[in-house]
Amino acid sequence: MKKTIILIISLLLIIQLSAQNRALGKACNSSSVNGAENCSKAVDGVQTAGSKWVSNGASAQSWLSVDLGQNYNLTSVRLVNAGAVGENTQYNTKAFRIETQNSDGSWATRATIDNATSQNIITVNLQASARHVRLFITQPNYNVDAYSRIAEFEVYGNVQSTATAPCAGNLNLNGTVSGNNICSGTLTATNIVTSGNVTLIAPTVSITGSATISSGCNIRAGTCAASTDPCFVTRSGNTFSYKGGEYRFIGVNMRGIHYKANNVIDEQLRSAAQMGVKVVRIFLPDKNLSREAIGDKLQNFLNRISAVAPAIKVILSLTNYYGDNDFRPAGDDGYYCNGTLCASWFTGGYKVNYLPYAGYMATRFKTDNRIFAWEIGNELKAGNAADMLNFAYDAGWYLRGAGVAQMISTGFIGVNHACNGGVNSDLIRQMYIDRGSNNPSPFSFGSIHAYNNEQADPGASSCVRNPQWQFHDINWFVANGYPYIVGEAGFDGALTTSTTCPHLYNYDCNWEGLSIPNAAGNRKAALMATVDKFFNDKSCDGFMQWGFVAGGNNGEGDKCSGMDTYSHSDWNDLWQVYSSKASSLPSGGTSCSAAPIAAGNVFEESTPVTPTPLTSESFFSTISASPNPFGNEIKLNLNGVTRQHITIWLYNSQGKTVLKKNVVAAANSTVTLDTRQLPGGTYFCIVNGTKNEVLFRGTMVKQ
Repeated sequence: MKKTIILIISLLLIIQLSAQNRALGKACNSSSVNGAENCSKAVDGVQTAGSKWVSNGASAQSWLSVDLGQNYNLTSVRLVNAGAVGENTQYNTKAFRIETQNSDGSWATRATIDNATSQNIITVNLQASARHVRLFITQPNYNVDAYSRIAEFEVYGNVQSTATAPCAGNLNLNGTVSGNNICSGTLTATNIVTSGNVTLIAPTVSITGSATISSGCNIRAGTCAASTDPCFVTRSGNTFSYKGGEYRFIGVNMRGIHYKANNVIDEQLRSAAQMGVKVVRIFLPDKNLSREAIGDKLQNFLNRISAVAPAIKVILSLTNYYGDNDFRPAGDDGYYCNGTLCASWFTGGYKVNYLPYAGYMATRFKTDNRIFAWEIGNELKAGNAADMLNFAYDAGWYLRGAGVAQMISTGFIGVNHACNGGVNSDLIRQMYIDRGSNNPSPFSFGSIHAYNNEQADPGASSCVRNPQWQFHDINWFVANGYPYIVGEAGFDGALTTSTTCPHLYNYDCNWEGLSIPNAAGNRKAALMATVDKFFNDKSCDGFMQWGFVAGGNNGEGDKCSGMDTYSHSDWNDLWQVYSSKASSLPSGGTSCSAAPIAAGNVFEESTPVTPTPLTSESFFSTISASPNPFGNEIKLNLNGVTRQHITIWLYNSQGKTVLKKNVVAAANSTVTLDTRQLPGGTYFCIVNGTKNEVLFRGTMVKQ
């Protein structure tokens, strides 16, 4: 008997909490410590031999406790032992107990492990409510010594529900909502705060007031007028707009700052904010971490921004062209040749690890207004123009397809550099405008990187090196009224150490009549002239110093062109230049209206509901799905649809996702779905476009 199709239009509100490590970056304590191997290294999310807590070995019994900051309904703890980070498995913890703290300060045992059989990673399920959790070790290893060695101590649990919802009539949620709430009726929600994904299922869903949703608003049917904050920085003509007013900025690069301890993060953010910085750029991935762990690190960094520098936004660079560091997705090591990304990565290798990771990040953080923009990568360079354009469009539209509310850019030194070609203004147009009338660019603004005046006129006789053609990008941006930023900038010089720098005091190229001062390494004069030229004459919308480090060396600086106090002597001089310029730039308006989030992003873990008949409906009259009834395949004919990223969903009659396919579809193309594995019955098909808008939906029957 054929089954009846489901269109999920039930009136539900489901608030799902993603599995998050609640101990990540939280305050901790321990019975003892071995040198610098303190407890913070067991809650930093870094799983390496160089980042672990080690006791002092004076006693076989030792403990590590974590303050989660609030009560959670605990579900499990995860112990990452020394063997998991490459050390001898005999160092793995043998016996321990998990404890939670009572209201009187005493500790209650929740689980006991007497012999862990030398496991590298141990997961212990719990059922308890607590804020303070302690790992009490009774046998630190397998009779090697008395030192405890813990690479990571992770604690998982759900936020305790502080509000309940009625399951009939009108629904008004005020205050903090968490846990799982399933309700029916017309939904009106006010001041929602959650720490996970929010799925809204209703004909009409309206959220007013404050809606803080960390991982996105997803709709099965109807419309949603919610976002984490209605105020995003957006493109407005030839510049940026924020809260209804023009927005231009001074920014800094902090590269891997989000992987540092919170006190280090706070120090950098406070110092940058004091200098007038509005945007910070970081390199998001770490090849040693899962995408979930990277997301947790980003979430913590965004939380630190809110706590200590709420005016700052962040640019997320999704990978790195250079292989001499860890800033790339897990699994991509094999795509690096001679220190940089291989040609094979640009011709399809990026689809293996990069796109799934980028899609996860985009989906998780697509409605967070603390993010200024997504950047497809840092200084990427393909073997030729066609490979770079194909990759860039695929990556950009993939992010668009995830429904990101933020802007998207390239992170290029310059387009002609990225395409490994000579001077070709048409390449710039193709990258940022379109590759034909049916193939628009996914990007919001342009990017160049400019060190040591290398953006100067390459034909100027005073140039003593070969610039990277940024000169042509800049002039194209200005001529076409296209917004752009200088994503990286700096001058070699003012050194306090014996350092060999490639362009030391070598930046006296003539830039359209402007001679950048050399002055024996006077970086202040060179920077002041350059910044003024970019903002006053070249319509630049953002200028970002490379290698910004406040205080001691945290590993994110640059000994040649960075801004710091330990390898350069001109911190105060550069500070004055940036602070003065920042104070003169517009910071936006005073109010903005909420940006709607498009419907159609359906969770794969669908909830069965009462069947509702549905006839086929195409929102583009020329789209069709055939044959119907179908057999081993379905062909979707996308006539009239421009080239874009689309998502195709197929549900069975129980509301369960049985097929999902992400495709960067060419204009007027045909996409084939392999349906050989599906049993006979009735199915529901939906096609979402780049902005998650519904392009097609209808009932399909398999014979």
